[in-house]
Amino acid sequence: MKGEGTPAGRRDTLGDRLGFLIETIHPAGRGPYTYQEIADGTKKLPGPSVSHGTVQTIRLNNNPNPGIDSIRAIANFFGVTVGYLADGENAQAIEQRIEERIARLREEMGKAAAADEFAQVLEDEQVKAAAFRLSGLSAGSMRSVTGLIKQLRKAEGLPDVKPRRGRRKES
Repeated sequence: MKGEGTPAGRRDTLGDRLGFLIETIHPAGRGPYTYQEIADGTKKLPGPSVSHGTVQTIRLNNNPNPGIDSIRAIANFFGVTVGYLADGENAQAIEQRIEERIARLREEMGKAAAADEFAQVLEDEQVKAAAFRLSGLSAGSMRSVTGLIKQLRKAEGLPDVKPRRGRRKES
């Protein structure tokens, strides 16, 4: 990532800090925003907006002293302070918070995806009926049923399914 060659990952220029934001803050499941998307996004928010050309020249460090309105528009789009972009104020702390927040969001999205997958499986009436019949069985009986299910899945060419965190563990 740009800026990693500086001490402790410091990003010395406005362009480097913008690069960090572009590479780090974007919708899940896709790559970074384009300069045009950033410009369009600033137009949808209250306050000043910026053109894609201005975003590009700032990012490439070809505009070392852009107007405060351009900096304000970009900061607003990415949800950071003007001070972070303009002079790197508290840059390391802000970048660490951004990275921690993204990690938490990814973890939550993973949990939500697992819950959605589980909910889809339980929509199958036959699966639901089998699950209800398992209720109340002893641990030994559960192991026997699990072994039988593994054999049946293998016989039908289906992959083994491992329980995920949060599901009942076999004892």
